[in-house]
Amino acid sequence: MPFSFFQKGLLIGGVVMTSGCSLLATRPVQEMSLAAAAMRAAHEVQADTLSPDYFRQASDWFEQAKAEYRFKNFDVARKHANQARVFAEKAELNALLSGGVRGEDRILDPLGNGFRKEPEIATPQAASQTEPYPYPTPTGTPVNDLLGAANNSGVPGGVGVPGGAGVPGGAGVP
Repeated sequence: MPFSFFQKGLLIGGVVMTSGCSLLATRPVQEMSLAAAAMRAAHEVQADTLSPDYFRQASDWFEQAKAEYRFKNFDVARKHANQARVFAEKAELNALLSGGVRGEDRILDPLGNGFRKEPEIATPQAASQTEPYPYPTPTGTPVNDLLGAANNSGVPGGVGVPGGAGVPGGAGVP
């Protein structure tokens, strides 16, 4: 039995919509962003060393989510990103319970020995007990020294001499 033009259009449209093609699927931008933030938070508390199993699973799920996203399999990428977020949050919690420290609580050691605890801030009372450094009072300025040396140089028409520029009689003076 022959199909009409309208029936062919419906058939083709139905096949395209149900074939798993991601023409109408929305991109899982929010899920990918949340998974990436959870991965950063887990890495910040040293979850890669304190909770390596959960962190490895989170990394694997996140890499799979990125691969599916590149292939435009947005529904699968969304599911993998949610799995990555869950495992990253578990890794972060496990690392914090194992003694991990957040980044705000630690600073990078300038000598390259890793991270160290931030030093205690001095109290205002301790700061007021120390005397400020007594800066020496200047006796003159370098310009005065230069002008004095030029006037005493013995060169007629030297720098700083009225009508000067090193030519007797001055430059541009009639």
